[in-house]
Amino acid sequence: MYVAGEVVMRKASPRARCWWLMSVLLFTAGAAARVTGAWHYRFTTDPDCGVVALMAKHIAEGRDLRVFFYGQPYMGSPEPATSALFCKLFGVSGFWVCMGTAVCGILCLLLIYLWARDAAGPAAGKESCVRRTEQG
Repeated sequence: MYVAGEVVMRKASPRARCWWLMSVLLFTAGAAARVTGAWHYRFTTDPDCGVVALMAKHIAEGRDLRVFFYGQPYMGSPEPATSALFCKLFGVSGFWVCMGTAVCGILCLLLIYLWARDAAGPAAGKESCVRRTEQG
């Protein structure tokens, strides 16, 4: 609301502040779940995780930047590139490779919240955030 060229700030209602606080807490819980998952999966020997780790290592070393996953017929995702950024900044380790996936999951959580909120309102956004955080 503009008055004589100045912005007039309206004070948020207690209900609006409560909804905002719940949104921040849910997003923080979802982010914490993904970071905890990255910590627990840092020593995994799963071949699928190994492909992402190898791609991240090669991207971080500047040797290769593939559009397709190694040995797979579908296009890659931003996970190896994000993991490579962390490996380049903090060194190659299982945790930083997993953090690339966790960051993509956190951004996806935010996207799901915003999408559900726009489609069906704030309550649906929070519900989708809770459901996605439960799934990990």
